Amino acid sequence: MKNKIKFLVLLILNQIISGNVLKCGNGLLKHKEPGIINDIQNKRVLAESDWEPIKIYVDYTQLKIDTKDYPDIFNKIKDSLDSAVHYYESLIMVKPTSIEKMTSDIYAKECDIDNVDKNISNFYQNYSLMLFPSFKYDDPIPNVYASAYSCLVLSSSKRPCAGRIFIENNIDFKKNNIKIFLQTILFHEIAHIFVFDPHLLSNLKMIRTVYKDDEAIPMVVSQKVLEKARLHFNCDTLEGLALENQGGEGSAGSHWESRYMLGDFMVSNNYLENVISDITLALFEDSGWYKVNYYTGGLFRFGKNEGCSFFERKCIEDKKSVFPKEFCDKKMEPRCLNSHLGMGECYIQEYEKGEIPSKYQYFNDEKKGGLFNVEFCPVADLYFNADKDNSYFESNCRYGESLNIFNHYGEVIGNKSICFESSLVPRYSPLPYKWRSICYPIECDRKNKKIIVHVNDLSVECPTKGGMLKKIKGFKGKINCPEYDLICTSDIWCNEMFECIDKKCITDEKNYIANNSVDDL
Repeated sequence: MKNKIKFLVLLILNQIISGNVLKCGNGLLKHKEPGIINDIQNKRVLAESDWEPIKIYVDYTQLKIDTKDYPDIFNKIKDSLDSAVHYYESLIMVKPTSIEKMTSDIYAKECDIDNVDKNISNFYQNYSLMLFPSFKYDDPIPNVYASAYSCLVLSSSKRPCAGRIFIENNIDFKKNNIKIFLQTILFHEIAHIFVFDPHLLSNLKMIRTVYKDDEAIPMVVSQKVLEKARLHFNCDTLEGLALENQGGEGSAGSHWESRYMLGDFMVSNNYLENVISDITLALFEDSGWYKVNYYTGGLFRFGKNEGCSFFERKCIEDKKSVFPKEFCDKKMEPRCLNSHLGMGECYIQEYEKGEIPSKYQYFNDEKKGGLFNVEFCPVADLYFNADKDNSYFESNCRYGESLNIFNHYGEVIGNKSICFESSLVPRYSPLPYKWRSICYPIECDRKNKKIIVHVNDLSVECPTKGGMLKKIKGFKGKINCPEYDLICTSDIWCNEMFECIDKKCITDEKNYIANNSVDDL
């Protein structure tokens, strides 16, 4: 047991060193099987109109901690959790049900709740799901921010109807962007209560274990997940989508495999990009418990249209990236993250000898590799800047923070900005001429299928197929444009996952066409 704990701690510390750490310790919770509430559900085939938006009740009576900052911390968590609940109530619909009998004792017994809200007995007259958030500050795991599990299910369908959320002490509540950070973490945790839990998925027979190189890999094989995954990756023969098999019990089996789904909000690592994929929403539907609104905005772009070889080949072969849009091979090369929501650089680090399994060694140096949870594949990761370490998501184009010098390059952090790789500088400026990832505001010209980029007072048209712009009036340098169909994927454009739900941005599946590669930087 001691060796197992030591190994887990080493894995987590390894991720801390890499700058890309676990955000969720769901698999570390040694919880029992959910209790059962007897309910009566209409047995007839329900019409579309019989589904109703899910209503979620949050009992905050458990959310207590002995600290002078408690009122401020409580309000920040409550504000963020209420927002996360609001978005799920827009996304998810459930079948109506009625409870035969309900007392507060069942919550105390099955959910380990000491002090239950006095109105709890009337809960299921108006709500479909109960959440119990609380702090878990005893025996914290380094850099695990939260965890969650379902503690009660309905007898008729086994749909979860109550769950616990635990908030660890690794969150800095004084940092900038704490609300969006908490909102993203809690949105992730609620998904574990809804369905994204290995016990629930196994009971639903949505998982099949396959063996590759003597390693057991859990794969989601349900119908709608396969349909959406085959469409996204452009692979008609895909037979399953892998769950995480690294990171120990904290992440393995309870999150998507980051090697294929990096950027989706249900990967285990704390990545700069957090978006909702159609694939994750399809997993909700495949349970049979939910209908979903696909308000994703098409923001999930990792592996898009890469074909079946994306699952068959290594990310790096002969020291070169096989899939340049997803994986990189030049350490610290300026790179936008895959969905162009954040600025970063190619992350390659030196590990200790023996840390990288031989099958994940892509370079001549056995100690050289990328991010741990991405099977050591090199990908774009956020810039780390000590001056901006007072903020979460500091390199995000929507709500991050700009380096002061970048203001002179025309950078704008804001609602309409996305990331570009650029070497643009004003023609007569003494500023250094070099490549950087940088945020510029854009517009989608839907008539001409062009991305319009605004750099200072200049508006520049990108080619529809993307590529390098080399001659820009008043500037020296170049700008690498993404493809129009990669960015402008919905009739009402949005570039942040919660905004996409508010605006009801539905992915345009006609835009799932092959993307042309662009010249090397």
